[in-house]
Amino acid sequence: MIDQTIKDLEFRIQNAPTLTSTQRRDLQTLVETLRQEVVELAKTHPVEANNITLASLRASVKRFEKTHPVLTQTVNNLATYFSNLGI
Repeated sequence: MIDQTIKDLEFRIQNAPTLTSTQRRDLQTLVETLRQEVVELAKTHPVEANNITLASLRASVKRFEKTHPVLTQTVNNLATYFSNLGI
């Protein structure tokens, strides 16, 4: 499920007409970091990693904030970036 969510994010980033090249690159970097962190999360918490959706991403990540700080920071960065873009 999270794999599809990440693919959807990548598609939206790639096809968003209002993004500058810098914004697009920054978002792609954040999404790639998210992908890598979810892979790491799946090693220790496979059920939780596979059930992350965009709507529940923040709630799911909060439980892992102490043990997975990079994942938490990446999600926060994505949320802030999307929010600043009005997405």
